Amino acid sequence: MLPPQKKPWESMAKGLVLGALFTSFLLLVYSYAVPPLHAGLASTTPEAAASCSPPVLEPEAVIRANGSAGECQPRRNIVFLKTHKTASSTLLNILFRFGQ
Repeated sequence: MLPPQKKPWESMAKGLVLGALFTSFLLLVYSYAVPPLHAGLASTTPEAAASCSPPVLEPEAVIRANGSAGECQPRRNIVFLKTHKTASSTLLNILFRFGQ
C-alpha cells in the first residue's frame, strides 16, 4: 500500500520556515562572532540609555520660568533614512554589505 501523498505546498512551507530559521540563526551567530565596526557609535552605557539628559547644575536661586528647577529635558535623536530605490536592490545590497 502506498503512503498518503503530501501536498506540495506543505513541503515548500516547511522548507521556507526551516530556511528562514536557519538564516536567522546564522545571522545571530555572525553578529556575536564579528566585533562591531563602529564601536563609538553604539553606546551601551546606562547614561546613553536614559530617556532624558541629566539636568544642568544650576544655583538654587535660579528657577526656570515654569517654576520647576529639577526637570530633565527629553532627548531628540533624529535619524534620516534614505528610501530611494529601497526594493529594487535590497538583497544585492545586503549581500554586498556582509561580503565586505
